[in-house]
Amino acid sequence: MIFDFLVLNFRILKSLRNLCSVAISILILLFNLGCDIQSATNSKTENVTILSTENRFESSTEIGNFVTTAIRRANNLDMVFLPTSFFSKNDIFEVKPNMTEFEIDRVLSFFPRGPQDQLLVGTMKGSRIKDFIIDRVRETYDAEMEVDGVHYSITINGGFITVTNFLIDGRYPIDDDEFYRIAVSDDFYFGSAFPGYKYRNGFNFNFRRERYPLSVRESVKKYLSMNVRYPYWSESRATVRKTVAEDIGYKNIHDIQGPSHTSPYFGKTVTTRGVVTAFGSADWYPFGNDVYIQTKVSDSDPKTSEGLHVFIQSNNALFDLGDEIEVTGVVYEDIRKNGMGQTGLRDVTSYKIVSDVNLSKEEKLKNLPEATLLGEGGRRIPTDRISTYGGTLMRKLSLNLSDGIDFWESLEGMRVAMNDLQILGFRGGEEDLIEVSDRFYLNLYVIPKSERTPEYTTLRNGLLVNPVVDDFNPEITVITTNHLSKNDGLVPKDKNASKFIFNVGDEITGRIEGVMTYQKNVFGGGEYAIVLPQPQDAFAKREHRREVTPVLERGITYLEAKNENEITLATFNLENLSGYQTDRLEVLSLAMANNLKCPDVLNLVEIQDNNGISFREDQNADETLKKLRGYLQSMCLHQNYQYVNVDPFLNAEGGQPGGNIRISMFYNADKLSYEERNDGSVGNQAIVQKDGVLSSNPGRIYPNHSAFRNSRRSVIVEFDLVKKPGEKLYVIGNHLNSKLGDIDFWGNDQPARANSDFRRAEMTAKINEFIRWLETQNPKANIVVLGDFNALPEEGSLSVLTNREKDLKNMLLTMPIEKRYTTNFNGSSQALDYIFVNNKIFNGCAEAEVMHINSDFMGRLSDHDPIVLKACF
Repeated sequence: MIFDFLVLNFRILKSLRNLCSVAISILILLFNLGCDIQSATNSKTENVTILSTENRFESSTEIGNFVTTAIRRANNLDMVFLPTSFFSKNDIFEVKPNMTEFEIDRVLSFFPRGPQDQLLVGTMKGSRIKDFIIDRVRETYDAEMEVDGVHYSITINGGFITVTNFLIDGRYPIDDDEFYRIAVSDDFYFGSAFPGYKYRNGFNFNFRRERYPLSVRESVKKYLSMNVRYPYWSESRATVRKTVAEDIGYKNIHDIQGPSHTSPYFGKTVTTRGVVTAFGSADWYPFGNDVYIQTKVSDSDPKTSEGLHVFIQSNNALFDLGDEIEVTGVVYEDIRKNGMGQTGLRDVTSYKIVSDVNLSKEEKLKNLPEATLLGEGGRRIPTDRISTYGGTLMRKLSLNLSDGIDFWESLEGMRVAMNDLQILGFRGGEEDLIEVSDRFYLNLYVIPKSERTPEYTTLRNGLLVNPVVDDFNPEITVITTNHLSKNDGLVPKDKNASKFIFNVGDEITGRIEGVMTYQKNVFGGGEYAIVLPQPQDAFAKREHRREVTPVLERGITYLEAKNENEITLATFNLENLSGYQTDRLEVLSLAMANNLKCPDVLNLVEIQDNNGISFREDQNADETLKKLRGYLQSMCLHQNYQYVNVDPFLNAEGGQPGGNIRISMFYNADKLSYEERNDGSVGNQAIVQKDGVLSSNPGRIYPNHSAFRNSRRSVIVEFDLVKKPGEKLYVIGNHLNSKLGDIDFWGNDQPARANSDFRRAEMTAKINEFIRWLETQNPKANIVVLGDFNALPEEGSLSVLTNREKDLKNMLLTMPIEKRYTTNFNGSSQALDYIFVNNKIFNGCAEAEVMHINSDFMGRLSDHDPIVLKACF
């Protein structure tokens, strides 16, 4: 382990410390503990302090307090968070003031180098720090982090956090709105604890990283050299208490599950029995064994599940499918970030196999409970609403099986079966054409074909959402590969499931059987997912696609400028494109040249700065844009591409920390002329002058207004048509705030709401105000507003922008319904990207088309589809 400083037994060392205190100097020297022989008689000699990891995970430890203090004091930080798992159970450590260089080096020799030595430094709001601590406690239901600068105390009852207390240095409340400078483990940010802090705890949005990491080793060395007065190492800085669980004896699984989302016995110790239907050892943090068991005989109540999750910390838990086991543990609701919980047993004190262990594995499989058929011929899956309830689902007394979230809850932990599946989406595996990192998992979002809603079927047999009636596709579930799934559950034996290609609309003919789980996803939320503990003939018989569909076979736009009076424009979210992503630059250029046919204007969203998410340079993107232009120009020989760009405020407009994403535009200089102007205003604010001339070109729309704070500013470019003197085209590029902050449709609080849209409505109100100002100064203005709006067509922000279609026209709504989507989220096809035009353009020859080259295909170039517009002048 990281802090395995000495190998002597802790009990021996405690005895030696007592011997030292009574001045048995000879014995102390023999054990080389470094105590001064004269310590009993010379008051100027300083005593050795021996620190331990006693009560690790229950509360902060002496070693943890020392190391986090060293990091904080040596680097002038507000708070430090270090994983408790970095310390082993029997770690010990000795310190004393005025240590020599040799003594310090001897201490440092026990510290590792590499990722576990690295600390990331940045700032985070007080409210987010509290959330971070709570989320990390829920990873293990223990004191998962050693800390300095903040003291926290949390009480848990059956998975529910009942008491929290956060104090700065144990004295003052944390200010929710203040930013604190903190250090966290780089290894746990996105390393051995995948998905770690970056995604699981939202650090990719909430943590403002500084440029350079710190070293644990160097921090400890600096601190020991400072000769400071040491604090009280045994203080309790982090404490996690669990309510003492009452033992209520034997209970059947359906009684433990109960007829609602919350077990009636949460926080109680129970004993139960069930047949093992899935099991697996997690080889990622926090490790442990997951087991699913199910009763042999149902209670015939469809609201009470017969399956149960059991978490066993021991690595020695070995079972076969079909074994019947008896287990004793505490009933938990394992709460996800969305407030929903998986009912199960944790803190297991005993387990044993009670069935015949001498049976072969094949004979044991005959003991598996019959799988519940879902869809036609079995339980019908709700297709209308995720939830019709208003309130807190975890407090709801009884499930309503007409609601999607209640229906899936009633099957939690049970064996289920479905026939003839249709694939609606995917995550992981070969999802991206050019991978930044390998993805060793695969999620397939599916429905039985019998449950498909024809009127909301997409062009390629996907499934649209219908927000008008709150239909967000409760019938979709996910088949997932993880430690509970057989590798050949999805693909033929001895093949890696994550390396096979599936597209939206693919069909799987036959029956699949698995176990319904409520798994924690990458972002800390929960989703009902089917694992496949056994091989599946339906997948094995499928002729698997080995190569992604070539980009040029995914569709080519019919919209093309035929003469000098026609202009084509497109908007495309390039998903965090930076200058060092050479392969992506080339393939994205290929798509823009061939699938989009070299538009005259390209509005490009999520262009990062030159070095991507690094903090080592500024926000300049000239290298990224030059490289992209080079590829694009080589493929669009008939165009004369130039680009316009406004750098964002440094690390202040959202997106991946350090990436400095922005909206940039390419334009064909043979058709459009562009005069660059900069009036020196803060943020390149555009002021509309006489005849519609912009004071800054490119400019930004109200960049200093509070509506746009910490988000992308909208960019406006004033073009003149080369062949039409006096005719101006204004293009407004947008990337509005994300949907973070929305209440999860599958979350605890119902009804769900798009809270983030209130912020977007403030933005679109300012954009609309600017457009009116522009049209007042130039009544003949041609205006196109386009980009990633992060809003569904029915959300209020888009109505504010268009003034209910009076001021601007939404070109997406001119397309057939089966084409109105630009992205795919967990199997649901939906629109987030748009092109709007003012009435002058709309009344001409305006046509638009979404090119579905990404959302329906594995091997995508980006997570958004581009939209193309043709306009006449």
